[in-house]
Amino acid sequence: MSEDGAHLGTRVKNLAKIMAYWGLRLLFLARKRLAGRRPDATGEPRTILLIETAFLGDVVSLTPLIRELAARLPRAKLTALVQARNRPILENDPRLDRVEQIESFSPVCLGRVAARLRARRFDAVICVSPGVKNSLLALLSGGDQIMGYLANFSTKPYYYQDHWVDAVGREGRWLYRKDQHIIVRALLAAAPLLGPAELPRPPEIRLDPEREKFILTSLRREGILKDGVINLVVHAGASNQVRRWPMENLVEVLSSLLAEYGDGLNPIVIGIGGEIEICEEVVRRLGGRARLFLDRSLTELCVLLKHSQGFLGGDSGPKFLAGAFSLPSVVIHGPQRPETVGPIHSTAISLYHQLDCNPCPQTACPHQGKCVRAVTRAEVAEALRRVLAACAQARRRPS
Repeated sequence: MSEDGAHLGTRVKNLAKIMAYWGLRLLFLARKRLAGRRPDATGEPRTILLIETAFLGDVVSLTPLIRELAARLPRAKLTALVQARNRPILENDPRLDRVEQIESFSPVCLGRVAARLRARRFDAVICVSPGVKNSLLALLSGGDQIMGYLANFSTKPYYYQDHWVDAVGREGRWLYRKDQHIIVRALLAAAPLLGPAELPRPPEIRLDPEREKFILTSLRREGILKDGVINLVVHAGASNQVRRWPMENLVEVLSSLLAEYGDGLNPIVIGIGGEIEICEEVVRRLGGRARLFLDRSLTELCVLLKHSQGFLGGDSGPKFLAGAFSLPSVVIHGPQRPETVGPIHSTAISLYHQLDCNPCPQTACPHQGKCVRAVTRAEVAEALRRVLAACAQARRRPS
């Protein structure tokens, strides 16, 4: 495609976003005007739908809200709607009555899902994060009370901005500030029911015990997970290239650590889709001293992380999974600030340099990813040594 054609395509997409956002705004105002404030809106809802059809990290960040709703409204039946690929994150959570899924975002599929939700007649519907698809499904769900991020005033293609929590059928308005963690963003979506939240709470993922045991046995039989060593899960890629730490740096750091730890360190390089070539090249440059874990299911990845001793990666989905299992981690941040999307458990180290250009839209980088490249090999190696030393010390403690 020519440069003029690319610019035209970008302008058309931006125009479509503007039309979508204003269409949602008008739909929200119409719903709010028709609903008013219902006389029984202060009562406890019996059925609650949580809509989070965004990315893997957003679904993991939803889990503290599920825990909070179950504790504060124990009689309410909770349902979550997520993308089909993210269903394993929630399907074993005993606090959920049901997990609904959406297979695609085609108009036909969106219409079918909206009709299915309307038939369930939920008392309350919560739009957990900003986005056209989440907002549209929430506003079309037919819930008596609808709340969350229902009408975005901005067309910016990235998360780093303030957002308002609005409600249909209830009063009140709350502000999510862009410098707050995305777990707080999820908790604030339910502010009309639970009140405001200021601090993030730990995420968690429940696994089916029998399935976990079967996968764990398979991973050990394949030699991916090893007993008596430090199993270090390494995410070499990222869906967005702007977030990728240079492969040469990663190989250099891992080589030095393998020289120090020898057979006591078992690096496991994970990746899917477009990351596979990078992962294979990393293992090749390490002389085969690392294991590959490629294109496996989300459940298998969760089991691997839960039973490993450390994690190294960038600002991408596996980082959130590692955080849900409180896995000692070193996370390399670039375009996004760790205060807003980083792990919150005490055994995680986030590496980040504030430059004049980040946070940024992450659509294209005229600086060749200088923010993520600003994190040096020495910083990552030192952070990993601290994490690995803690892992080795924990293994030496008597059980």
